[in-house]
Amino acid sequence: MMKQLLIASALLLTLAGGTVLAANPEPFNVQITLRQAISITKVTDLNFGGVDTGAASYTVSAASGAQTGAGTGAAAASFTIVGEAGQTAGVTFGTNPVSITNGTNTISVTLTPQAATHTFTGAAETFYVGGGLTLGGSETTGVYTGTASLSLIYQ
Repeated sequence: MMKQLLIASALLLTLAGGTVLAANPEPFNVQITLRQAISITKVTDLNFGGVDTGAASYTVSAASGAQTGAGTGAAAASFTIVGEAGQTAGVTFGTNPVSITNGTNTISVTLTPQAATHTFTGAAETFYVGGGLTLGGSETTGVYTGTASLSLIYQ
């Protein structure tokens, strides 16, 4: 059927004064590279610890987990991550800064990853997220909480 259609098309073009130029089929390859899915498991939450009221800035370092001005019990968030050895992933957050609240009161926290990109070793690794916040001095006392999300996406 296909051969008859091609012959008919060629005959029509010839009758119309045209010429038929047909290209030879050119083969090509099809490929896919499957990578290990990235796994992220939260181990600890980001915690600025207990601090006194008043105007001040607090930072929890993602690089070392060390705290600058943060209170007792402060700690960087930590995650166990696994990905394809040698592959690099970009680090992003669902929202940054993130809001933490106590009732109707809100504090803004800027999240800081230990690096903007990460190259996987293929084994389980620890990845840290820190952050910073500034208090104006008029915030209501109490526990402020919120939720953030971490994504690692192959580049």
